[in-house]
Amino acid sequence: LVNPPAINFRFGRTTYAPCGSLVAATIEPRTGVIAVESVVSVLSAGVQHCPQMVSGQSQGAIAMALGNVLLEHCPNDRSGPGNGTWNLNRYAIARSTDIPQQELIVLPPAPGEITARGIAEAVMCPIGPSILNALAMATGGKRYTATPVTARTVLESLT
Repeated sequence: LVNPPAINFRFGRTTYAPCGSLVAATIEPRTGVIAVESVVSVLSAGVQHCPQMVSGQSQGAIAMALGNVLLEHCPNDRSGPGNGTWNLNRYAIARSTDIPQQELIVLPPAPGEITARGIAEAVMCPIGPSILNALAMATGGKRYTATPVTARTVLESLT
């Protein structure tokens, strides 16, 4: 492995991977149930040392962000998950049936680029806003500013 040039340490973002995503989502009009059908992500990861790990990181990021936007509810009081009584029986997370079709497009390294870039949160960051934009398009422009966006939230916004 080759470390980034010393000057890069002055510019923290140059060691992280820019990423953008497009999301296709559907809403069942009678129930308000949301389904994320497909995600396409474009990632600039620099030199890939392990493409399978890059792909796996992207898949995990999509699952995490989908859960955060559509499923996870954490009260910010004494009844919340910090009280020690929460487990997966109370904390909803994305399951395999929730995970959409995915395509990851990894851009080739820039000419002369010899280092990899950190991809951890970078691949997750655009997913939430992309899901919310897809929901706005599916509802004729309704914007959701609080998460999780549930079927009930959607139905209430459409009436």
